Amino acid sequence: MKKIEPRTNHIIVEQQKQDQVGSILIPDDAQKKEDSHWVTVAVGADVKDIKPGDELLFDSHCCIKVGIAGIPENYHIVLAANIIGIIKNT
Repeated sequence: MKKIEPRTNHIIVEQQKQDQVGSILIPDDAQKKEDSHWVTVAVGADVKDIKPGDELLFDSHCCIKVGIAGIPENYHIVLAANIIGIIKNT
């Protein structure tokens, strides 16, 4: 498998589908991209407040799908400035 390193202020995120809410299973065709969970895989050198494993909130239209053979197909690149928030468990 290949590895991708984000440059400067970019973040690599992995799209993880939220296929279950409580005990209700949501079928794939009923899910929207916006309802997905985005988890940080890697961050560029200039990104200081986000770390791998953080769950992020951002407009899904602001990311670019990584379409490279050998890279997981659910990886996307997003500019750090487009991050709206970090989701924290309380």
